[in-house]
Amino acid sequence: MRIFTGPNIPTASTPKTYGFALLVSIVALLLREALRPLLGESLPFFTVWVAVVFASWYGGTGPGLLTTILTMLGVWFFFLPPSHSFALQNPRADLTGLIGFFILSSLIISMAESARQSSKAKNEAQRAALTASSLFETFMDNSPTTTYLKDREGHYVYTNKTSRERFNLDSPMGKTDFELFPPELAAEYRAHDQVVLRENIAHEFIERTIEADGEHVWLSVKFPVVQADGSVFLGGKSIDIT
Repeated sequence: MRIFTGPNIPTASTPKTYGFALLVSIVALLLREALRPLLGESLPFFTVWVAVVFASWYGGTGPGLLTTILTMLGVWFFFLPPSHSFALQNPRADLTGLIGFFILSSLIISMAESARQSSKAKNEAQRAALTASSLFETFMDNSPTTTYLKDREGHYVYTNKTSRERFNLDSPMGKTDFELFPPELAAEYRAHDQVVLRENIAHEFIERTIEADGEHVWLSVKFPVVQADGSVFLGGKSIDIT
């Protein structure tokens, strides 16, 4: 089963990400050229900011810097008067604009890299949690004991595969013993649960089940499970000692 854990973020700059940086730089400059009839010589960096953002997020620091340099040179050559030249008609103003673009692009790259690393760490944590959950499920489902967790009101919030198969429980989640077992047995289970919840310590009990081949006797260990928020659940493991 594949579980989505977040966007697919390259872990390092690669030839592919540098190629992407080159592509978005060219597209941004072409788009700015297409807007020349509308913008003239004003707003020369109008389209290239987006290229820096995309290259930084997708490729990281290296591709982001490449896009910054390529688009800065492109704007300088094509859109700062006189166009198609690296000469500057207004050196002080134009150089200030170019330096400002480089500084702000560097901030964008830094913020994008920070976001990438944060997202990467989150995805890794989610994968680790999924791995731990899978290992836990595998271990518990192959245990010979029935294992279960109930809330304070007696509703099941977890049962292992052994429990479900042994007692033919198709969908026990959210149900109580009174909905799953004969009333006299359910009352016995609930009374034992309440002892543990009331005294807040683990207890051992001898419990019974009625199955197709007759009565079975179980040794049950029940214990309180306290969550970080203070909520209390009833955990239990039972093994057939008939």
